[in-house]
Amino acid sequence: MGKQIKFVKTEVVKTPNWNKGEPKESDSHKHLCAVFFNDSQGNYYEWYPEKWETNLLIAIARIMVKAEKLNFPLLKNPEPRPDIEELKVFLGKEE
Repeated sequence: MGKQIKFVKTEVVKTPNWNKGEPKESDSHKHLCAVFFNDSQGNYYEWYPEKWETNLLIAIARIMVKAEKLNFPLLKNPEPRPDIEELKVFLGKEE
């Protein structure tokens, strides 16, 4: 069994090598995004998800934004969540 890692910072970025669903260069990385992690010991990790994993990440992000939109007015002391705002920007304010 592997050890559990607690990530203290996670960043998801769109890879710049796509133009309207087509690779800009034939030999470019075919991944849509890259995910970067830092753990509590300062170790740095990179992950280039496959297409189905990227779709799963996007679906989770959309659900988180929708849940925040539904729940925010019901909270007694609502405070804006920077992570949700980052997701909205990443998703292109589709919601």
